[in-house]
Amino acid sequence: MTIAMCQIPMSLTIAGNCRHIVDAITEANADLAVFPECALTGYNYVMGGDISRSKLDEAFLQIQAACRASKTAAIFGAPFFGSPEQYKPWNAAIVVNIEGELITVQPKIVFTDDEIRNDIFLPAEPESRSSFQLNGKTCAILICSEFAGVVGSYTSSHCYRILEGLNTKLDAVFVIGVMDMGPHSKGNSLAEEAARHFDADFIVVNTAEWGFGTPTGNLGGSKIVSRKGELLVQAVFDEPSITKHKLSEPTTVEAVAIYAD
Repeated sequence: MTIAMCQIPMSLTIAGNCRHIVDAITEANADLAVFPECALTGYNYVMGGDISRSKLDEAFLQIQAACRASKTAAIFGAPFFGSPEQYKPWNAAIVVNIEGELITVQPKIVFTDDEIRNDIFLPAEPESRSSFQLNGKTCAILICSEFAGVVGSYTSSHCYRILEGLNTKLDAVFVIGVMDMGPHSKGNSLAEEAARHFDADFIVVNTAEWGFGTPTGNLGGSKIVSRKGELLVQAVFDEPSITKHKLSEPTTVEAVAIYAD
């Protein structure tokens, strides 16, 4: 399975981000394109913006059509309303298969302090998380602070508890986030330990931009770690890019596309 880690440029509009996602799916020439948390809205935009159901629904249709046309599955972060009665959206990871079908929505369980303070999203229950099948592999998803928000030992971390709670052998874990991936950060170091513990490949896709400007030096850096804890490939920091890797091969197959508006 060839995976494209898509650190797309961030717009302050749903339409702009949707265009970047569709373009990346179309250009990736991969089995699966993976995007960061809140890829459809931008993390900063979500925290202070008004989320329109109609704009989200239109964007979902465009992304599904791109997956169908390109025969490329996609995992992307976006707000999602689970029902017409749901008064606030989830912060969710959405999975679309190569037929353009939405196969699972995984709402975020563990919130950051900013998410709690801004009260934009509806929290999900732990039992809402499940494994799913993609390209013949048993997969799971973690969203940002569920992965990097380690308190105490690793075995007491959210990552450990969520994945152990699935009660299944995993082939691949996809982590989508807006997080510090610097050399001494939890986001950068945890993947190796988690991959070895769960005997699964870890694909960590991080945003390269906040959506409103200044690089930090520690955004981007998306990476794939083998089940043995070996770093297979890592994307550039603080720059939009697409980085590809074929999991079935010991060597990396990279293609980097720098975006410009």
